[in-house]
This record gives sequence, C-alpha cells and structure tokens, in this order.
Amino acid sequence: MKKREPFYTIRNLAGDEVFTAYLLAPWFYRLFGLTMELHVFPPLAEDSPECFHTHPFHARRRLLSGFYVEEVYQSGRKRRKEAPDYRFIRKGDQDVVGPDHCHRIKAVGPQGATSLWLHGNKDRQAILLKGTGWPAGTNRIIKPEEQADEGH
Repeated sequence: MKKREPFYTIRNLAGDEVFTAYLLAPWFYRLFGLTMELHVFPPLAEDSPECFHTHPFHARRRLLSGFYVEEVYQSGRKRRKEAPDYRFIRKGDQDVVGPDHCHRIKAVGPQGATSLWLHGNKDRQAILLKGTGWPAGTNRIIKPEEQADEGH
C-alpha cells in the first residue's frame, strides 16, 4: 500500500511539529461537501505557551487513540494564570468544535494521539489568534481569504 502524503503540518513557534493532517476520502468532499481529516499528534507535542487559536469552521472531532490536554481560552472574564481551563481529551471522546472555540494543545500523551475531524469548508470564518505568545500580539485575525488552502 502506498504511503499517504500529508495534507498539511502545524508547527509551534519553536518549529516543532504539533500535528500532521492527512486528507481521507477526497470523494467524500465531492459527494457531501465535507472534508475528512486524520490529525496525528507526535508524543509530547504542544502548541506554544499563550498561543491560542480558533478554527474557521464547525467540525466534529473524535479522538481515536492516545490522549491530550487542551487549554481553553477564557474570554469574557479575567483570565487567571493560577486557574486555567483545561480539558482532558481521551480515546473515544468526541465533540463539536465551532469557530468560537479558542484553545491550544497543552500536552499530548507519551504515545501520541490521533483524531478524526469532519468539517465543512463553506462559510469559512476568520481564525482568531489570542494570547500573549503570538509574535504579532493578541487578537490577531486571519481572514478566510488569507488562509492557506490546507483545511485550516
């Protein structure tokens, strides 16, 4: 069987891989207008500290293997460093992530993790970058027309 080529790779500010996405079943998009991606997280990967982001679409995600810790940006109230909002995502967990869900990957387990994403590409929203870790500062917006055509 031929090895599947990556669809895109997301790296943190240090250049370390956070995850690689693989496009599954391109026919699914043609038939239903939905993109199916497999996100493969290497062991102990993480987004850069204080670098939170949203996604440009609504997506259903399901963790197929491993685990990771997600830190959710607390908007609408004063963020307290001593009480961050963490979510532990385990194998089998699934949920819907919308364009208003602002988060970062805090830590991936020692065996890595793999998740399945199913999302539409119509009505893309802007990606918001929040937190003090981004070089351009907080609340930067990446408009849909500025997004690379790579699923994110």
